[in-house]
Amino acid sequence: MSKYLFESDYSADSLRWINKRERTKLHSLEDLEKLQDEIILDNDSALAYFFATEFQHKIYRMQKVILDSKDAKYAFLFAQNIVNCDIKALQKIVLESKKLNTFANSLVL
Repeated sequence: MSKYLFESDYSADSLRWINKRERTKLHSLEDLEKLQDEIILDNDSALAYFFATEFQHKIYRMQKVILDSKDAKYAFLFAQNIVNCDIKALQKIVLESKKLNTFANSLVL
């Protein structure tokens, strides 16, 4: 299963992440944590997901952004692609969303 499941919705967020990474100097753990702090401050679930997939550094902080924002798309992707996440909490967001059919259709091969 691809990390890029929702490609039509995904490209703008993916480009935002690429631009953010190009503008951000990441040379130390302190730099990673500064980037996480920015993502948390902005409550940006898309960047939280991309950060977790790329760095796997304190993923619980990025998961909290997604849980707080109740973003079903990124909750689904986070549960699917991030090791050691809280699948039940993320699953609850997906099940409570009105996008459940979108997720079900995307899983059909």
